[in-house]
Amino acid sequence: MRSLVRIQYRPPKNNDPTGAVVFLNLPCHFAKILLFYGYQGDIAQLVEHRICNAEAAGSNPAISTIMKINIIYRDENILVIDKPAGINVHPANSEQKNTLTNLLLKQFPEIKNIGEDPLRPGIVHRLDKDTSGLLIVARNNPAFNFIKRQFQERTIEKKYLALVFGHVKDKKGTITKSISASKKDHRKRSALLDEKSKPAWTEYQVREYFNGYTLLEAKPKTGRTHQIRVHLASIGHPVAGDKQYQFKRQTPPSDLTRQFLHAFYLKFQLLNGKMVEFQSELPDDLRKVLDKLKKENE
Repeated sequence: MRSLVRIQYRPPKNNDPTGAVVFLNLPCHFAKILLFYGYQGDIAQLVEHRICNAEAAGSNPAISTIMKINIIYRDENILVIDKPAGINVHPANSEQKNTLTNLLLKQFPEIKNIGEDPLRPGIVHRLDKDTSGLLIVARNNPAFNFIKRQFQERTIEKKYLALVFGHVKDKKGTITKSISASKKDHRKRSALLDEKSKPAWTEYQVREYFNGYTLLEAKPKTGRTHQIRVHLASIGHPVAGDKQYQFKRQTPPSDLTRQFLHAFYLKFQLLNGKMVEFQSELPDDLRKVLDKLKKENE
């Protein structure tokens, strides 16, 4: 099957006086042309991509060449990026090219030697591939160390929206189960206390109930791999669409094509001492899932 990308396109005003936004699903080579010329007039942007052939997902260079980074804040020290779902933050090895880090290096080559890992230049924290939302990138080493210290001291405030299976009984809760690598699958984590487990802390509160699902706001106080996903699954409410941690015979909403997890809020301190906060709107694919659930509730 072909690889397709979904782009948001706003025709030039001289062709369409309304400037109406349309969505197009195009083969990568056509989307690449439209986006290239669209950038010059700021009329087109990539809003979502779908690899139709799963086997090609890790090797398709077209995604990395056409995706436009959505930067919501920048200064001489940091960037705050609104990451789309479907792209890894950094490569697993030097051969992998279709990651957010590779895109950043093209636009901000100065971050090449920033940080502690050559595969993660400027990356202070990360989001899972199929999680969307806000991400901080350091543009110099003083900024990297300054932001890293805030994460270590747990002074950065992060909030996520998560749609989970089932009816979460408690309107508010705290999960403090330790997390360790799964003994059955190295790609997964477990809420298991053993000699290698690390403490983890997640707070949550109910935003809205739906038929068969609950929308939660989750606040991780620590930053373990897959933390929110593992913690919510450990209390019997896996994230909807999470193929790694959802239980057998659980069926996500029909229009949901990835895990419903979005990092929508960040609050932290800049190097100049100013406190800043940023928010990200729910992406179209997740918003449409909620809209459909709300209609089913009526």
